[in-house]
Amino acid sequence: MKRIKRLTEQDISHDVHVISFLMSYPQDSGVETLKLQNFLRAVPNVTVVTPRSTKRTRGRIFISALIKVHDQFIGQIGLDSYVRTVLIPSIKKNSPGNYQPTILDWKVESDF
Repeated sequence: MKRIKRLTEQDISHDVHVISFLMSYPQDSGVETLKLQNFLRAVPNVTVVTPRSTKRTRGRIFISALIKVHDQFIGQIGLDSYVRTVLIPSIKKNSPGNYQPTILDWKVESDF
């Protein structure tokens, strides 16, 4: 009878990176935070999306959101490179017409 190896926390733990995004949309696009949250969750490798704030001005809607990504999805390219070359293009590609964001800023908030 073969013995089954018990997984330890080190065997299954991965770092989770929290990335803060500031996105902008035209005021007349009709962007809703809950729909945006669902579109962002559909982006490959995104595990959790948490909206932080929404601000409306005369011409634009500004939405701040936290996006969590597991380290196992990033590979060897590094977090900054991953966000610029994979995550941001994926967000734009997977967002339908009026939900195409202008990403004004992003930063890594923390690693768990």
